[in-house]
Amino acid sequence: MQSMSIKLDKIDIELLNAIQSDNQVGAEKLAEIVPLSPSAIMRRLRRLRADGVIAYEAAVLSKEILRGRLSAFISVQLERHQAAASRKFLSGLLKCREIQLCAEVTGSVDFLLLVTVRSFDDLNKLTADLLESNPAVHRYEISFAKAFHKRTFAVPMEDADCVVA
Repeated sequence: MQSMSIKLDKIDIELLNAIQSDNQVGAEKLAEIVPLSPSAIMRRLRRLRADGVIAYEAAVLSKEILRGRLSAFISVQLERHQAAASRKFLSGLLKCREIQLCAEVTGSVDFLLLVTVRSFDDLNKLTADLLESNPAVHRYEISFAKAFHKRTFAVPMEDADCVVA
């Protein structure tokens, strides 16, 4: 987001909630939810994108097309917490296409990753390249996802969110 203060009103909040579940919904359909004309809705969405409120939009692939792939959560504990080593480690993670989620967390581990790969061999290569060969990594643990019952990045917005600083 830009450094200036961005003010959101109730209509912006309603639009953000609506498009988070389906960003392909048309302005006419949104006009049934939000009390604006389709052209006014499109202008608002363009402004929200330009202001950086909407960071990016992505397609979520169906579970049928992903059938057979392995998804795993990898918790990573770093050896040392030196800024340069952590930045270099993080830089490597951010370049890896197989990582869908990379979160720096509190607690007994430092990073939590969600990865999706085609095979165990691919997972072994990924962990060897990113984790085992990295001196900043103390240990890591893999937990395989058996099933996803909910997959979303939607964040419920409320009237209290009407002003973003």
